Amino acid sequence: PWRNYCYCGIRGIRGNSSMSTLPPEDTQKNLGGISSSDSGTKTPDRLCFRLPRHTPLALQKPVGASFILTIIIGVLILRGWVIEGVIIDGESMNPTLRNGQRLLVVQKHYNSDRLPRRGDIVVLRDPQKKSVVVKRVIALPGEFLVMNGQQVLIDNRALNEPYAKGEKSTYLMGRLPRGMVWVLGDNRDNSVDSRIYGPVPLSDIRGRVLFSIWPPRAIASER
Repeated sequence: PWRNYCYCGIRGIRGNSSMSTLPPEDTQKNLGGISSSDSGTKTPDRLCFRLPRHTPLALQKPVGASFILTIIIGVLILRGWVIEGVIIDGESMNPTLRNGQRLLVVQKHYNSDRLPRRGDIVVLRDPQKKSVVVKRVIALPGEFLVMNGQQVLIDNRALNEPYAKGEKSTYLMGRLPRGMVWVLGDNRDNSVDSRIYGPVPLSDIRGRVLFSIWPPRAIASER
């Protein structure tokens, strides 16, 4: 039916282009796509196709965040990754991670041959409370660490930390033993971390934070 088409109204008159719109009754008279100008010259009219009214609803609905998240989880499972969900409880990673934020964690088994990357946000066992906490990896095994006030140096090079906040002054130095990493919370004034309980064994790290389920966004490593 003609209601499924729209007339573009482009007609050539005496070698010039002009824009015009035919009334519905004229449209039905020009079913062959030919119209006549006053001079008798026949020029083709142009019709453009418009989707029928029975277009499937699947093409009209936007793709939701839950659908995208399902696809991501499916791909991770197909790649053999084991994933789990965690909920942030506390302010030690503020402002990067907020209290109540839901995270998707990829389980990792780290060792001396398979190290985390500096800046990774990881889930690990708290050496004091034996609970599960979320911290950021700052220094790796064998590196020489210096914390002087608000500045962190790794092998005498200052570490750029745009994610960190806080005013608490700390001074310590030393080389990390084999198989140990140094972890800190981004909220340095309100975090119990390696400054309190020292380096953490690689075996205590359960996985790396990959994605924030809510609010939905990727979690990038800072190096």
